[in-house]
Amino acid sequence: MLNVLPSVFQRSADVSSAAGGRPRPAVVLPETIVYGKFTQRTVVAMDRHNRRAGTPAGGRRDACTPLELLFRALRFTASSIIRTTPERLFAFHERPDVFLRLMPPWEKSRIVEAAANLHVGSRAVVDAYIAPGIFIRWESLHTAYDPPHSFEDQQTRGPFRSWRHRHRIEAHTAGAVLIDDIEYEPPLGIVGRIFGQRIIERRLKRLFEYRHRVTREYCET
Repeated sequence: MLNVLPSVFQRSADVSSAAGGRPRPAVVLPETIVYGKFTQRTVVAMDRHNRRAGTPAGGRRDACTPLELLFRALRFTASSIIRTTPERLFAFHERPDVFLRLMPPWEKSRIVEAAANLHVGSRAVVDAYIAPGIFIRWESLHTAYDPPHSFEDQQTRGPFRSWRHRHRIEAHTAGAVLIDDIEYEPPLGIVGRIFGQRIIERRLKRLFEYRHRVTREYCET
């Protein structure tokens, strides 16, 4: 669960193709961010909500309607190479104090109940800071656990219409890749999508830059 209303962000698009054709690949924008003596390699793919469809036999276009595009869940992914083993990287996330370690010093959210572990059924409760004097109760439930590859949590109550956070760890020649993959629907319906998405993703970008840096510092020492 994340306390937000990240060095890479990714909104990956659904891409359709004509019958017998190949899917159109997502746009990939490489970017390198340096933290101290380490280099974080990030990959960005942004969903521009322009699902392009071919025209199969019969002339029918297999494309989303504008209304479907408007209400589709958004996606945001942060990815970093960590120079450690997947097992050690996963073990870091199982530390009982990991939530406090990964909370940035500028965040004013309050932990009401930390998850006992990452196992399916474990819950966490946070009072998420929205504005001075305004907090919203955010409850999440762990819904998947596959060490040392992945775990997942979903919002059961909170500021978002929906929120699903997949934490994935993949082996890499330099160690392991940490991937935070989030699907979410902003609050306030159309108004939230029009005016809130940029604010949300700006906060996510800053948050994950901090979280991945802290993870790297712990796991690479």
